[in-house]
Amino acid sequence: MSQQNFYEKYAQLAIDQQIKYGIPASITLQQMALESGHGKSDLAANYNNYFGVKAGSSWKGPTVMKVDDHNYPEAFRVYGSVEESVENHSKVLMASRYRKCFNYSSTDYQNWAVQIRAAGYASDKTYAQKLINLIGENQLYKYDQMALEQARQRGLGVGNRDAMMFDNLAWLVERGTASGRERTLLFGHNGHLDRA
Repeated sequence: MSQQNFYEKYAQLAIDQQIKYGIPASITLQQMALESGHGKSDLAANYNNYFGVKAGSSWKGPTVMKVDDHNYPEAFRVYGSVEESVENHSKVLMASRYRKCFNYSSTDYQNWAVQIRAAGYASDKTYAQKLINLIGENQLYKYDQMALEQARQRGLGVGNRDAMMFDNLAWLVERGTASGRERTLLFGHNGHLDRA
């Protein structure tokens, strides 16, 4: 499969993750391509692990032993499908150590790349710049825009957040209605929420 075919094949998976979680589709696609050698790595081809995710202590699923990029034997996660791998990658990026990524929009792949690297996703000091350069060269940022358009067409907010917390005191609740978008500001006090 050519690199371009790889991006086209998995673009919708990445777009769906952007809509669901707010992670740029371009980031998901390029990390997937970079970590799996465009699907040709042994972990991707035989174990559906497209992001080189190690098992870690919390993983209860199947594993395979492989030598990591530091020539050290490690247990890596085994997934039942590509979709499961992509979904799990999104959940990894939802962990608190990556929270600074969410200070940036789902179309700001440059800052996402920098924050992912800063949070320790990869040991390669040039990882963020590699992601940024490859996203630009392959014009993967177009999928970030496609995600916004698809979310709009579905009446969804990107990140599909029904509620977003502001300063731990107020929530802006946004939902699609038959007549368009409805926003309600709620204030919390004494464990209760009141409409503004």
